Order: sequence, then structure tokens, then C-alpha cells
Amino acid sequence: MEINRIKNLLRELSNRDFEDIIFIVSEAVLDDIAFERFIEYKAKATVAHRYNWDREKKMYEKFTKEVINNWLNNVKSGYVQWFLQGRTGKELMYHLSKKIKEVLSREIFTYGLDNIEMIQKNRNVWRYRKSIKSIEIFLFAKNRKEIEEKTPDHLYRYLREILKDNYGEYIVDRNLRIKENAPEDHPLKKMYFEIKRALEKEKNKGVFNLGDALKFLTRPPYGVYSNMIYMGAIGFIMREYMGKLFEAESGRPIQKELMRDKILYLFEYWETGKYREELDVYFKTDDKENVEDWYAEKTIKDIENQIIRCHPEKLQEILIQIIKEYPEVRKIIKKHLV
Repeated sequence: MEINRIKNLLRELSNRDFEDIIFIVSEAVLDDIAFERFIEYKAKATVAHRYNWDREKKMYEKFTKEVINNWLNNVKSGYVQWFLQGRTGKELMYHLSKKIKEVLSREIFTYGLDNIEMIQKNRNVWRYRKSIKSIEIFLFAKNRKEIEEKTPDHLYRYLREILKDNYGEYIVDRNLRIKENAPEDHPLKKMYFEIKRALEKEKNKGVFNLGDALKFLTRPPYGVYSNMIYMGAIGFIMREYMGKLFEAESGRPIQKELMRDKILYLFEYWETGKYREELDVYFKTDDKENVEDWYAEKTIKDIENQIIRCHPEKLQEILIQIIKEYPEVRKIIKKHLV
């Protein structure tokens, strides 16, 4: 049967090329008889429309919809077979959503925060939203007690579970430092050290884009997206970089409110591609050459754009004149000369 061939193909693909994708196949097949009826009714409805036979047209369109609706009802009430990473199983369609949320998604996002059991108690904290308050609770907190005081009830009480393991024990001390004995596979700990590793690589490069450097968080095994939980978690982790990162455009140190805004830009950039320039940052180091090169490059581009707008025919002449007067920027400008 064709469906068996499809299943064998999906089993192979899920183990080889698409290990982070869940494939679903319904056991309810639109069989040949139903498909032929669908084609017949559709053809008769088309003919009726051509000859303005409105009553017949409506009747055959109704029959067409009934064929599809009957099949969809069979799909909804029947079994489906899922394929993930070379494994497979069957589930009632009615229970599939729960299976994906509670089991299969965790096998893709092995370091996703939904692996912390208590956070699963309320699905509303996972609803897509931009939560400035969640960022601020963790980013601005001076200690663990302050976070507890700001998350006493309602949805916000689930946020503190970010800082706990599956036994309800905190993985951070009173001063919000990650404990040495915290489980190695705790999602927050894993994200914390992976972010640290990623930013260490950028430290001596001068200006870099924070959104690009941390974009790996949006992919497996993390799966970060805009909701109360992940925005709170990123707020917690980025506490460490307040005053250490500087805005490329202004040179300002990125402190509390500015860091909050950068985190909002992070999520916006990851999801829409907007605000990328707002995420150009650098670490303050003794070696200023890379940062100064970035500023010089940006300045030359700005000058070049102004010349092109006003006197495009004089671009080469003006750039050569700048080199003569400011030889220290020669290596930056020469790449703009034809």
C-alpha cells in the first residue's frame, strides 16, 4: 500500500535528515471510492456553474464538502502514527497535542525550560507574548529573596521555578550565583554557560552583533521564543553582562534599563529580523583597535553615502583627499576605492 511506503520513507528521513522534525501520518485514508466521489461532485458543480444551474451547483458543492468533512472527522477521531529520530508510535489524534508537548518536544529541545516539571503546571506562562515585567523581575533583582517577593502569586509565581530543579530545590544561592552542585543538564545552567562561551568568543573581536551571537538559542536543543518564561530566563542570564557590554553606536555602558531594552530587541530580531543595528555591542578591553576600526568604517560609510547623494561623480576624488589629510585611516578607506 502507498501509505506503508510513505511511512517507511518518513522513518528513514526522521533518522537521517530531519531529526528535529516530528512527522505525522493519519491512519484515516481518503480511499479511492471517496476520492472518485469528490472528483465527480466537483466536476458536476463546475458544469452547473457554467450553465447557471444554481440549485444543482449548491447541491454538488454540498456533497463535495461532505466527502471532505467525513474524512476529516475520521482523522480527528482516529489514530495517527508519529515519526521522530528514527522512532515511531501510534496515538489517538485527540491525545496527539499532549504527546507532543509533554514527550516529543522535550526530545527535540532537550535543554528547553519546559523540561522543568513545575513550569508545566500552567500553560499560560508559555503563551506567546512580550513580557517586559518578566525580564525586569530577574534582570533588576539584587538577590533571590527579591525575586521571591516579586513572584508571590498568579502567573508570576511560576517564574521562580526557572531557578529550581525538578525536586523543587534552588540551583542558585541567595546571591543568584549558580551553585556548583546544580545538575549539569539543568536548562538554565546549560543556557548560562553556553551564552558565556559564545560571548567569550566575541570578547576580543571589537564590535559584534549580540543577536547573531546568541541566535543559536532559538534552535534545538533550546528553542527560545517570546514568552514569560524565556524572557525571564534571558533576563537572569544577562545580569552578568550589565556594565560589561557597551553600545557600539553611543559607547554607553549597557546597564539596567538599557539591557532590558536590548533583551526586547533580541527577541524581536530573532523573530522578525528587526532592530539588528540596536544589538551592535562590544566589550570594554585594553585593545581598542577593533572598536576604533568599526567606528572608522561606519564613519566612512556615512560620508560615502552623503557624497553619493550629493556629488556621486566626486566620490573617488574626495576619498583620496581624505587619505592625504588623515593617513591613519588609509586601510579603512582603500577598500572603498575602485
